[in-house]
Amino acid sequence: MKQDYAEAMRWYRKAADKGHVIAMYNIGVLYFQGQGVKQDFVEAILWGRRAADRGFDQAKRDIDSIYAKGHVVTAAAIRKAADNGDDDHKYQAGMMFASGRFVKRDYTEAMRLWRKAADEGHVEAMYRVGFLYANGLGVKQDEVEAKRWYLKAADKGHEGAKAKIE
Repeated sequence: MKQDYAEAMRWYRKAADKGHVIAMYNIGVLYFQGQGVKQDFVEAILWGRRAADRGFDQAKRDIDSIYAKGHVVTAAAIRKAADNGDDDHKYQAGMMFASGRFVKRDYTEAMRLWRKAADEGHVEAMYRVGFLYANGLGVKQDEVEAKRWYLKAADKGHEGAKAKIE
């Protein structure tokens, strides 16, 4: 039986859109291997991070492997994928810039991406924007703005943000 990776990708995307973690992981694998899609290490990492953030440990190991093998991932490619992606792509790309993993640490770029994701409703990005303002990372330190973003995240149920404003 011939495998139809493009069709598999279509079904994985539907499942991932509904929060299916293994589908997110499999999308990353297809991008990494270039099966059904053009090989794209940035997309592989971004999809893998989605699965890893939701507790799928194999995804974290795969991302570590991509990093250890030195696959080329450019800041420009990450920006492009994030800008063309949904709020979680923007959030995940922001994490890459904030952590300095795969690219040079750049809090200004992390702020830009997290702010876009937050404006699209991504709760964790709202919290991260508050964190950057509170600590003056990538922006001028501003406790009022930090609290405003923490409140936005808390209003959406983010426990860490609730702790910051109490």
